[in-house]
Amino acid sequence: MLGRRRSERAERSVGNKLPTTIAAETHLKGLLRFDSALQINGKFDGEIHSAGCLTVGEGAMVCANIRVGSMVIGGTVRGDIKATDSVEMLATARVCGDIGAARLIVADGAVFEGELEMGGSPKERDVSVPPVEG
Repeated sequence: MLGRRRSERAERSVGNKLPTTIAAETHLKGLLRFDSALQINGKFDGEIHSAGCLTVGEGAMVCANIRVGSMVIGGTVRGDIKATDSVEMLATARVCGDIGAARLIVADGAVFEGELEMGGSPKERDVSVPPVEG
């Protein structure tokens, strides 16, 4: 469970709307783009691009190179992460890949294998992606 504190922040970040959720029994592959907030509780392989917030739920598995505004990790991520704002690793997080972010928050118990690049304002760390067409 990601906990109440994270849920409250996720709701505020998308204007009091809950994020779109990919269920635990779902396995997707490909290029994933979204505008506001997404939570993955299942499995995803490919690439993820968004200016919004990505949450990887506890027990989820993501094998992807990721470019987002911010990210909260409770599951496993294999691949590089670039965030304009922050990456938060919860106690159940497992990350194997490089992280580039303005801020990194790591809970006791989280595991990180890779290189870290931090610093600069979100504007200096521009990892913007084109808007979702639709």
